[in-house]
Amino acid sequence: AGLTYEVPAVANRAGQLLGFDASGNVITAQPSSALISSVMQPVVSAASLFLAAAAMGTIPSVATIAALRALSSSSVPPVIIVTGYFATGDAGAGMVAYVPTDSTSSDNGGTIFVDASGRRWYRLTAGDSVCAAWFGAKGDGVTDDYTAITNAVTVALAQKKALRLVGTTGQAFLVGAAILVNASGLRISGENGDTTQIIAGADFSAILSFGASAADCQFEHFELVQTGTTTQCVSLANGSHAIQFEQCAFTGNLAGSLIYSQCAGFLDLIECEWNCGAAGTIGLT
Repeated sequence: AGLTYEVPAVANRAGQLLGFDASGNVITAQPSSALISSVMQPVVSAASLFLAAAAMGTIPSVATIAALRALSSSSVPPVIIVTGYFATGDAGAGMVAYVPTDSTSSDNGGTIFVDASGRRWYRLTAGDSVCAAWFGAKGDGVTDDYTAITNAVTVALAQKKALRLVGTTGQAFLVGAAILVNASGLRISGENGDTTQIIAGADFSAILSFGASAADCQFEHFELVQTGTTTQCVSLANGSHAIQFEQCAFTGNLAGSLIYSQCAGFLDLIECEWNCGAAGTIGLT
């Protein structure tokens, strides 16, 4: 058995946002910038606002993040639906809210955007994860997704959320430099096991490079693919500890180790796969 709510009549809800009062009754509210700002925390309220507003079908929209950034008119709505990051319907779609009290935050490519008039637009999110596609990661195996993924990692750490490896196009993420991890609590998860890949797109030391301060990090359900003369899939500096990989794959064709560890604490490898494609390639040193 579910709950049943009586929705206000069409004339009373037109142009309004649906919500609930302190007693759980359905109410309407005018979509003002002040209201949007008030529900930015906690984010679950913002997500509820997004769902209700989208259901009404009256919220203005732009096709892409580029179109959002290009906004220059003096008058803008308090909320806008962005129908895709690069194209309508891709996984970078979402709703953003204009926050007039913020005039200083930088555009981080995924959760805060700055338009042509200097206005800050915040992506409305909910749940315990952020998505790589929100930051423009394509995952097409051709585009360098390094900047998008590192921006997503920064936000995931700041918000204490996991990073989901979902791209706007696919799930093969080419990176042109090492992804540096030098903090505690990072969690990265692929969506479909070893069909999700992070691929070295240039010659550098390691795809995932852990500094001495890296700790309590968890990674699951993706493959790291060594190419060119990239030395390792993973490198862990002395001092890093409590690093866990679960159901991950490590693939390489160079003589040497796929994981080079000076980990000070435990390195936990659970149901992982080693694909050593050349003589002298070993899994772990």
